[in-house]
Amino acid sequence: MAFEKLGKRTDVAMLSRLSASSPTGGRISFTHRALIFVIGGAFLFLLFRWILAPDENLLEKMKTKETDKLQVEVYYEVLCPDSRYFILHQLIPAWERVGDIMDISFVPYGKASHRLSGDRDGLYNFQCQHGPAECQGNMVHACATRVVQSPSTVLKYIKCMIGDNYSPLEAGERCANSVGIAWEEMERCVAGKEGHGLLARFGDMTHTLQPRVSFIPTIQVDGKQDGQKDMLKNFTKELCRQFKGPKPANCLEIL
Repeated sequence: MAFEKLGKRTDVAMLSRLSASSPTGGRISFTHRALIFVIGGAFLFLLFRWILAPDENLLEKMKTKETDKLQVEVYYEVLCPDSRYFILHQLIPAWERVGDIMDISFVPYGKASHRLSGDRDGLYNFQCQHGPAECQGNMVHACATRVVQSPSTVLKYIKCMIGDNYSPLEAGERCANSVGIAWEEMERCVAGKEGHGLLARFGDMTHTLQPRVSFIPTIQVDGKQDGQKDMLKNFTKELCRQFKGPKPANCLEIL
């Protein structure tokens, strides 16, 4: 009886080993694994394609939104009280409330003039309404529009400087450190041909405005100067009125 049981156990063990090493059994196991791998891979591929593939409708909506933005140009000078008031009390609050509906371009020049200097090529002589400090301050602001890539950072920098531009280089460095701008690059721009060229270009833009500048600041929206008095008094409301896209909630509250 004992030998019979031992023989049965031996037969079962041998059959198990043969089954495990059987070519047929191995092929079935490998086929199953391969099939699972292929199906799983295909599922993951489709999943990631669905997640990462661009939604053409969404991209079109985003494109439309960008093209719908109002293009705001602010023509100002850094020591002008009216310019300072507009930036601090109209422009910045508008940016904070409805910044998504506009792009801002700063044109610091104002009621100034310029001509090429005979001393060195590429440099200009500037004359500004509020004196040499304003010319230097205008140039610092002009360089900020070139050096700083982030629109919100440019706005923060100009907000910081516009409160005290009477020592432009000191204020410029202090504000650069405050908002995280590399002052060394700004300083090189102000001291060299780049800053002079930028400010001269802003001067040309100011002098060729139609209608011609009679008051600083002058605000141009989508190439037009309509409603200047309304813009200076309630810039946010005027932007919302002119915006042709879907009105944001902050616009609906004031229209």
